[in-house]
Amino acid sequence: MLREAVSGGASGWYGAGDAVRARRAVAAGLPAPHHHVGFERLSRLLAGLFGLKMSEGAIANSLRRMGTALDLACAAIKAKLVTAPVIASDETTTRVNGVTHWQWVFHSDQAVLHTIAPSRARAMAEQVLGGVRPEVWVSDRYAGKQDLGQVHQVCLAHVLRDVQYAIDCGDTVVAPRVRDHLRWAIRVSKRRPSLKDATL
Repeated sequence: MLREAVSGGASGWYGAGDAVRARRAVAAGLPAPHHHVGFERLSRLLAGLFGLKMSEGAIANSLRRMGTALDLACAAIKAKLVTAPVIASDETTTRVNGVTHWQWVFHSDQAVLHTIAPSRARAMAEQVLGGVRPEVWVSDRYAGKQDLGQVHQVCLAHVLRDVQYAIDCGDTVVAPRVRDHLRWAIRVSKRRPSLKDATL
């Protein structure tokens, strides 16, 4: 959806018929935020992979021009996301101009939204949800992300990571059994649409 919005609106940023500049903007714009590639490295990457020579300033200008279309794409993704009955969220640190920020991801079976914010506070998740309380909210056990849905499901990937830590610390009795049970539950959940209730 994001790529469609970016490529579909690209000609509008530069004037009709200037497809080359639009494609350059997309080529520069997609790797930078998704792979944390700095402008200098991105300039070398574009030259090495595609023979596309763009200065750091040209990359910055292209990204700035893409802003409106990206905002529209993000709004469309968010609108789709908040209609889902089950929404999951996680966050991790990232650097923005040398300062620690948080990269948040919100996802459902229909949409994935990434956003970077200076805070890990609950207000960030509330802002994305816009007052919507999904039927099920999936997250880790971080206090700021509790009670955002009607029901809270602890993220099994986080629990599995904690269990693996217990195994790495020497637990050979309980943790391996919990790990195996969690892996089984995850496998069953992936097959759930094809299973009959009687099978479970």
